[in-house]
Amino acid sequence: MRTSNIYLAVRLFVGILTLVIVLYILLGNIEKIIESINRITILGIIVLIILNLLYLPGRAKRWQIFKPNEKYKTLLLATNISLAIGYFTPGKAGEVIRDEILIGKRDNIEKKTSYIYERVCDVTVLCFYSILFLILAFFSNELFLPPEFLTDFSLVIYSGIILALIVFIVTFLANRYFKKNLNLKPGDFNPNDTKSIILCLTWTFIIQIPFLLQLFVLSLVFDIPYFIFASLSLVSQLFGVFSGLPAGLGAQEYSWTYLLTGLLELEAFIALTIVFTVRIIETIVILLSGSLSSFIMKISTVKEVANNITDFSEKNVSQ
Repeated sequence: MRTSNIYLAVRLFVGILTLVIVLYILLGNIEKIIESINRITILGIIVLIILNLLYLPGRAKRWQIFKPNEKYKTLLLATNISLAIGYFTPGKAGEVIRDEILIGKRDNIEKKTSYIYERVCDVTVLCFYSILFLILAFFSNELFLPPEFLTDFSLVIYSGIILALIVFIVTFLANRYFKKNLNLKPGDFNPNDTKSIILCLTWTFIIQIPFLLQLFVLSLVFDIPYFIFASLSLVSQLFGVFSGLPAGLGAQEYSWTYLLTGLLELEAFIALTIVFTVRIIETIVILLSGSLSSFIMKISTVKEVANNITDFSEKNVSQ
């Protein structure tokens, strides 16, 4: 229990520190940011909102791979609620308690199976897309940046490769653990089923498409080379998992701002406009979707959701 508290405290400290740095940069460029926001038309905002909405059904469809006996509509509503809860809990904890939202208490190993494999697929796909867009940038002559760019960015890529190797090792160990401990029922997801894993990975590739399209829209608005912009933006998504703040705030914003200003050499106010435009629209869409889904599923009070989070946390700490 003490170790868990220390780990959470460290993540919270890192998240708060990076968020303070981002806010400091933001306040120093507030007037220019307001000017650059005006470059995004109402039509552009509507398109970004629609693309955010398209992200949610994909998340639910991927989760259905792990819950083949559940109705898609129920999974979609539970997904929306869990993502919204993640904005009020450290480290996106809302995603971890999806089972409590869905049908109450479930075998804990089933939750771990779903969460581990979804994170593995997320990291794998982000690394793949990032490298792919870097290669596309090279062949499309977008790499007119300073020579040190390739050196700096190669360090990021190497870090991603190392992270992917770590994920592979964790996956291998998880497979062994699940193989020994799973008591599968008919219709349950089997983490050792190669076909299901490939399907999960495929849906993860699809899930990233709305975000890639958002980046394309923003690249047109701010006249930014798309492939390099997309590659750096995808790398920044990996840093969100290290923040202990709600919804991964802090680390993701800081890393994204740093990559766009330090490596792509965008002006700070443009980078911050992009980062916070995407983040604010995403937050509004998820919170509204979560609230509506909560109403539909008749989860009418914050207390009920809070009790689910508390029970889940106490049970996992005791283990």
